[in-house]
Amino acid sequence: MDLRIAIVGAGWAGGMHAEAYSSMKGVEIASVVGRSATRAKALAAKLKAKASTDLEGVLGDPTIDAVDVCVPSALHREVVVRALEAGKHVFMETPMALTLEDADAMVATAKKHRTIVAVGQLMKFLVPYSMIRKASEDGELGEPRMAHAARLSGPYWSAKNPRDFSLYGDPMVELMIFEYEYLHWIYGKPRGVHARGVRGPSGHVLHALVTMEYEDHLALVEGSAMMPRSWPFTTYLRLQGTEGSMETRGRFLGGDAPATEFVRYRAEGKMEPVAFEGQDPYLAECEHFVRSVSGKADVAMIDGASAREALAVALAARESVDRGKSIRMA
Repeated sequence: MDLRIAIVGAGWAGGMHAEAYSSMKGVEIASVVGRSATRAKALAAKLKAKASTDLEGVLGDPTIDAVDVCVPSALHREVVVRALEAGKHVFMETPMALTLEDADAMVATAKKHRTIVAVGQLMKFLVPYSMIRKASEDGELGEPRMAHAARLSGPYWSAKNPRDFSLYGDPMVELMIFEYEYLHWIYGKPRGVHARGVRGPSGHVLHALVTMEYEDHLALVEGSAMMPRSWPFTTYLRLQGTEGSMETRGRFLGGDAPATEFVRYRAEGKMEPVAFEGQDPYLAECEHFVRSVSGKADVAMIDGASAREALAVALAARESVDRGKSIRMA
């Protein structure tokens, strides 16, 4: 029997997730739910699915197994809790929430109703990033010493298309949380966070440097939404240990896929490029959710509990900037 999924949100993310599910065998898109009937119908028509503006009606359909939530982060709790209470498994885009209260409510509801609440933690599905984690786990890099992760962008808004940070999160959350999710996957929770930032005209921090302290090593995360508009969107990761380092950089220079560099530096030896076969990380994370619901994959990789811990780091980093002091993690 096919796994039946409803898409809640008919914007860019909803369309991208819907395209991913439509390419999978054994998955049926049952409905597209949108606040705008016009947008919901347009996306549903492409998928040969039903369109609706009636969320409660869709959640009340016992033939629907799961819900993919693609509405702004500040609205996640309302939709996700209702879906979990209706017995549906849920997958949502990151950030899972803008407050720990909202994140905790979703995690607790999933536990109570024995359902899955999952978050699209994208960087875990980039092949170089997963290979670097494996090398670290296998001891190939030796004892950890330093990690550096970055996400650098020009402003992704304009006067004609402003960004409502109260709905999506400011760059310290919306952008930098991807790196916190990935580093939590490798190192777990940091002991403390120390951050400094540069504010834009609105008063929000648009470029930040965040140091995360672990028991015997550090991680530095840099995030920016104030690079020159000519700057290509760039992601960067370097893990350094006592036995060497691995480094990857992706630049979006046009087209669908980034130009990616991937290099290993051995402690005793030479620099060498690392070969890898890429994959679509958006498709891969949606596939992992489907396999988790079907019991064929471990949901821990995308579990809401781990996404909640990354959100805690993002909020601590913002607090550190605001207060001008280090924040100890509970």
